[in-house]
Amino acid sequence: MTNLTSRLFLGLPLLLLLSTTGTLALSTFHQDVAFSYIDTEDITQFPRNTYDEPPLLDRLGTGPVFVAPFPGTYVFSFHAPGTGKNFSGPPSRINYQFSWSPGGVNPQSVLRLTGDGPVAGHALLDLESDDRVMIEILSGSATPIVNTTTPVIFNGFLLYHRCLCSPLVLRQSAFSASRKSTGLGPGTLFIDYFEMDLGREDEFDTANGIFTASLPGIYVFMYSFPNQGVGRPGSVTVSLTVNDAVKSSVTSVSSAAAIVEYAGTTVVLDLVVGDRVRLEKRGGQLDIPEVYVGGTLEYVSPILFSGFLL
Repeated sequence: MTNLTSRLFLGLPLLLLLSTTGTLALSTFHQDVAFSYIDTEDITQFPRNTYDEPPLLDRLGTGPVFVAPFPGTYVFSFHAPGTGKNFSGPPSRINYQFSWSPGGVNPQSVLRLTGDGPVAGHALLDLESDDRVMIEILSGSATPIVNTTTPVIFNGFLLYHRCLCSPLVLRQSAFSASRKSTGLGPGTLFIDYFEMDLGREDEFDTANGIFTASLPGIYVFMYSFPNQGVGRPGSVTVSLTVNDAVKSSVTSVSSAAAIVEYAGTTVVLDLVVGDRVRLEKRGGQLDIPEVYVGGTLEYVSPILFSGFLL
């Protein structure tokens, strides 16, 4: 038997085995998980009620409570309306919570968004199979005004899949950071962060709020921030910069009333190695809303900044 023949003799059975077993070790890189749900009806019982049918997109989606079918890094985004009340009156806030249940037990709060007006948030999470993710309204909240013009939208997709033959997440480049306490004073300031929820320390510097591209390619960046009008009418602008050049800006106009609204956007950029991306705040003061839970002060509605390589 020649060397080539022996290689074919050994290789063909392996290929046959992979094809008959679903190629678990190889095809997992191509698993597709994505969903987009929209709700335009009353959500007093949210999230126990189902989203409107049919969903905008549902590939391995599992309804209002998302169950991860594969291990890996997932991206989620959430948009929801406020109370629709006249802001000249007393505020009536809604407390949304983004929860994660490892293996479907012991729910943990990943993100809490409290506001009178529309809210928006996102998160990047490393999930195991059967982990559950959901959006819920906490007890004691006001009821949001939900209809076709102000719907609830919940999106998610699998970004990087974890190979079944390796315990490592094959993340090329991704980070998610948040600033959950202490607002920012008036003037021009670069936003720093107190914690990095996901990412590599050599790519994202929390102290300076700078992401440095370690690989060339197309990147997606998402950011959002609360704007709490506490008797200081004016505006707050948050810009995304690349090497200190502004690439995108979002402005939120403050109200004299003590209400909380959200602003943010998504930006797609073509970066080279060494490019530096961060957020800059200009204008008025940016406050992080506070709530008391069981007599304990908690900061909610953080400034969020995330990015990943496509």
